[in-house]
Amino acid sequence: MNTKDVAAFRELQAKTGMLISGSTALQFFDRTCYPDTDLDLYVMHTGAFEVSHWLTTIGYRYQPSLNGPSTFVWAFLDASAGQTPAAPPLYPRRGIIGVFGFFNPGCHQSVQLIVVIFSPIEVILDFHSTCMMNFIAHDRAVALYPYETFERGVSLICQVAGPHHVEARTKYVRRGWSMALHLTHAQTTDPKSDFCIGHRFVGDKKCWSIPLPSVPGYGPSTIKANSWNHGYSILLGGKPTAMRLTGPCPVGQYIVAGSNILSFIMPIMEGKMKANNQPIDDEITRLLIFFNHNFTIYH
Repeated sequence: MNTKDVAAFRELQAKTGMLISGSTALQFFDRTCYPDTDLDLYVMHTGAFEVSHWLTTIGYRYQPSLNGPSTFVWAFLDASAGQTPAAPPLYPRRGIIGVFGFFNPGCHQSVQLIVVIFSPIEVILDFHSTCMMNFIAHDRAVALYPYETFERGVSLICQVAGPHHVEARTKYVRRGWSMALHLTHAQTTDPKSDFCIGHRFVGDKKCWSIPLPSVPGYGPSTIKANSWNHGYSILLGGKPTAMRLTGPCPVGQYIVAGSNILSFIMPIMEGKMKANNQPIDDEITRLLIFFNHNFTIYH
């Protein structure tokens, strides 16, 4: 991409809530480069057509899957209707409408457009292990488990079942990460541990957050409003869990760590609705961030 394309891409991120994740985000934080890696873009279904159209304007062509429809539009509609598999084996199984490949013959680069049902962050928390739980938004890059991932080279297994998960993890073992299924008592209870059980939120003190230059005409993203509960099972490994919260605007999709957050914000928003006829997503974002920083039992 040239400078103009990069600026347009970041504006598209700001507009649609699209996130970069996968190997590209991992390489960004690790300051390394893996040969022949695709660019993985995670976007809500409401922004899928706009992103796919933009990719074609800069030289990318849709790559149909085997026996699949020849155009992105038909492939997307097929996947939305459940006519084709939601995702190839190496991707998370939940929350994805489909994974759609694009290739640029000019620069020989591939893009995987992962279209999600609800929230890109929800899908990222469903990755096979924690070393992959990193992403780049239009205004910041965030690693959710940075100390274990980049200092110790440890990735906590979060999806045990299925040979496709084994295959995905093997790729990162070859790249230098060790996969952990069992944790010590100290790792799950030490407040300084990435793997300590409890409430987490995007941008908390355990995250590695790198601010990026602002995008003209757009404010900060809503990603800091998202939270999850980091759990652990001796049989299943890591268990990041969260509930869905939908705001009134198309990009107002949040994940929250528990029902106590809903109990906090709902009475306030009901009051706002009575006064203003409708809740405001900016207000929901502020309340969620306020709760994360002030009302959680946070280590």
